[in-house]
Amino acid sequence: MSESNSNSRANRHLKKQKQKKRIVFLIGLGALFCVFLITWITVGNNESKEEPQKSEAELATGQQEEDNHSNEDTSVNNETSKLEDEENSDDQKPDSDIREVESDENDVEKAYEGEWEPVETEQSGEHVTNYDDGSDDRKEIKQAVTEATGIDSDNIIEHWIGNNGEQKVEATVSDTGNKTSYRVYLSWINEEGWQVDRVDKLKEYEG
Repeated sequence: MSESNSNSRANRHLKKQKQKKRIVFLIGLGALFCVFLITWITVGNNESKEEPQKSEAELATGQQEEDNHSNEDTSVNNETSKLEDEENSDDQKPDSDIREVESDENDVEKAYEGEWEPVETEQSGEHVTNYDDGSDDRKEIKQAVTEATGIDSDNIIEHWIGNNGEQKVEATVSDTGNKTSYRVYLSWINEEGWQVDRVDKLKEYEG
């Protein structure tokens, strides 16, 4: 065998070895790429699956928060309605205490007793009733009478205002419009004002 043939075989052998190494390298590289690709696809699918679950959890949390706000708003509305009902109840309480009673006086058509709210007064200290026209007592008595009878202050005629006992007054008035007459009994409440105790609607007389 000549030296040239020996070198040629050696070269071919080396080439085959190099080719085998390249093939092995490429196969390994391809395998790594496949592993990487599979891993990437798997992780991506897991993330896409977890995302809706996360959204559902967030939606559930948001729904719970909305329900809590709705419950709070309902509670506030209920409290507001309750307070309004209590205020309306307080406003109507004086009227609910007013009741019709029997009277043995011949000139009385109907009589009412109750606890009307006292008329606010500007007077203070020891009280002595002043019956003079234009006095604080006369103004406040007139206001209390108009509120109890429903007669407009511009249409009321004061026939008589007089003493009915200690810190008590009797007032006889009528309405110029329909000529309805009333006898009103009042008491003085210290630091509060004149309070109506009883209202007698008087019978109408012809003539």
